[in-house]
Amino acid sequence: MAIFSYQENAIYYELHGKANQTCIVFINGLTQRTQHWKAYQEFFTKKGYQVLLFDLMGQGQSNKPALFMNFEDNPRMLSKLLSHLNIEKVFVVGISFGGVVALQFAIKYPQQILGLMPMSTFSEMDEQLQAIGQNLYEGMVSVGFEYLVKLFVPYNFSSTWIQNNKERVPLSVRESFSYNDLYAIQNMMESLDQ
Repeated sequence: MAIFSYQENAIYYELHGKANQTCIVFINGLTQRTQHWKAYQEFFTKKGYQVLLFDLMGQGQSNKPALFMNFEDNPRMLSKLLSHLNIEKVFVVGISFGGVVALQFAIKYPQQILGLMPMSTFSEMDEQLQAIGQNLYEGMVSVGFEYLVKLFVPYNFSSTWIQNNKERVPLSVRESFSYNDLYAIQNMMESLDQ
């Protein structure tokens, strides 16, 4: 298990492929972890790319602070992780919350970017998006984290995938619930308001 230390927090990461190959970084959405990118990782390493997967602070196998997380630490930590791994430039892919991290990384560290692919994300919080986020936050706190994970299933997966994997959906929801922490995810959401 590879761990990178950032501000006394353990950040879990996986680096696949051969050194000195063009690297693609995948950044998790709010309720994800590195395992969700496994099919992409296998596809791109077979194509000759190096692939970096990591769990953001607050999710998966990384430390899960319950309070006082700063969103700006996400792009800064990625920059430091790349330096630690002696990787100069990368393609960055991020979905949802990870897409916001990817956009901020590209703005703050353009010298480390080869290309950028933000998916299902946003670049600023207008009033409508702020209201949606507040409702998601309140639903998660009132009903529970499992509610938020179930709510995101139809956003994160196509209708065809859901139809073909009906038996896997409850397991995916339960797994996400088991490796994430309500207070850490709450903290990640709150970090966007800073």
